[in-house]
Amino acid sequence: MSKRKRISAVWLIPIFALLVGAWFVYTEYQQQGSEVVLHFQSAEGIVVGKTKIRHLSIDVGEVTDVALNESLDAVEVRARMKRNVMPLLQEDTRFWVVRPRVGASGISGLGTLLSGAYISFNRGVGNTPTRTFIGEEEPPVSPASAPGVRVRLRSENGSDMNIGQPVLYKNYRVGQIESVNFDHESEQLIAQLFIEAPYHTLLNSQSRFWNTSGVRIKSRASGFEVETGSLESMLVGGVSFDIPEGSEQGESISDNALFELYPDRESIDQNPYVYALDLIMMYTGSLRGLQIDASVEFRGLQIGNVTEFGFEIFDQKQMAEPSAGEQIAVPIRLRIEPARLIGEDTQENIDRALQGITDSVHRGMRATLRQGNLVTGAQYISFEALAGVGEAQLEQIGDALVIPSQASGIDLLTNKVGKTLDKLNEMPVDAVIAELVETMDSAQQTLRRADTVLADVSADSALYGSMQDSLDQLRTTLIAVDQLASSLKEKPSQLIFTSPKTADRIPRGAVKREGFER
Repeated sequence: MSKRKRISAVWLIPIFALLVGAWFVYTEYQQQGSEVVLHFQSAEGIVVGKTKIRHLSIDVGEVTDVALNESLDAVEVRARMKRNVMPLLQEDTRFWVVRPRVGASGISGLGTLLSGAYISFNRGVGNTPTRTFIGEEEPPVSPASAPGVRVRLRSENGSDMNIGQPVLYKNYRVGQIESVNFDHESEQLIAQLFIEAPYHTLLNSQSRFWNTSGVRIKSRASGFEVETGSLESMLVGGVSFDIPEGSEQGESISDNALFELYPDRESIDQNPYVYALDLIMMYTGSLRGLQIDASVEFRGLQIGNVTEFGFEIFDQKQMAEPSAGEQIAVPIRLRIEPARLIGEDTQENIDRALQGITDSVHRGMRATLRQGNLVTGAQYISFEALAGVGEAQLEQIGDALVIPSQASGIDLLTNKVGKTLDKLNEMPVDAVIAELVETMDSAQQTLRRADTVLADVSADSALYGSMQDSLDQLRTTLIAVDQLASSLKEKPSQLIFTSPKTADRIPRGAVKREGFER
């Protein structure tokens, strides 16, 4: 009887291991996706077989090759991606190398100090798959798939915007600056901003952007004004947006809309009203302390601003030559906005305001400069009803309306002091002194004749006593006249201004001593 051959159970172990290995190979093959090509400016930190590609901190690929491109000016990185992430690789997918970085948005990538650099990406939202990408040198501030709106911002100053700076609305962060590029054709800085949802609905066609970097200190007629944004914008800079004061909400905007960057919040409110009245003020006083955008006030309420001043406002032919002794007036252009008082920005209110100004000028209202701040010397324009100036009317120079003006209180005081000094200078002081000297000589001759007459008169007679008294009074008068003449030679102004009073003498008190009192 023959024995049947039997397979040993020991062979089951390598067979099972072979099956498991085959399963892993199949699974790995199934998970492997296509190869992608990434173009970078530098291969710093990228190592073949070690550098991973991660998405949401999970390994989804690995670098398989690094080489120079055909033009030898950049590097070409090839990587094998897992199959399940292939749908994320669209035309707008963005790759970058994660390294330690310090920027306006903070410090990032510190974990790579121990683990090494890796490649990360943001998923695309398009419908155009691709396997070749241009890697970015800086990580994107916000993912392409994040809900919100992206707009462009144009600036003349290159230091106004930087990547990672916040975008604020009423000092609350609602977005950030994603990229900044210089347009060599327009010579302007173009930045891309991302406004996160749901705050993107706050942005409309009437919105204006302004720079909120650092701290701004401005001197006004009312004093110093300090403008600051949030603490973050003070440290790293940023931009804010809002609609101008008095403006209505605009229409919604789409991606890639273009806006201008203003220097500050005040700039977006300079011309918020559609209807305004331009007036010219011809001023003969000093304009020191007057600045562009100085307020125009009526009874302490602002009704407009100064837009410009200088002789270039009018053509030389339009400026009348001043007559002899007349001062040259400097034109000041005023922008009057009746809606500041009336509240409605319409053409009808412009007509009403013009009629009201015309009637007020006829009754004595004038435009004048007032000093608003003693520290800074800043001035403003004030419409005031002045007493005793008489009737007047608005004049026309070309297309401009000219409102009558009056010198301010300081200028009036200066003119009065000048006129007083001129009168003092015109006084015939020398002639008065000469007449006094002549009078004194005549009086001395009279005294000598009187002495001759008294020599023949008895000392006991009544006539002698009467003449002696008269001569004493005359001598006293001559002494006073002599003192007056000497004083006028030293200080002619004493004819108008009195001499300062001397301090009263303090009587000495009683001094007690031994044995007596004084």
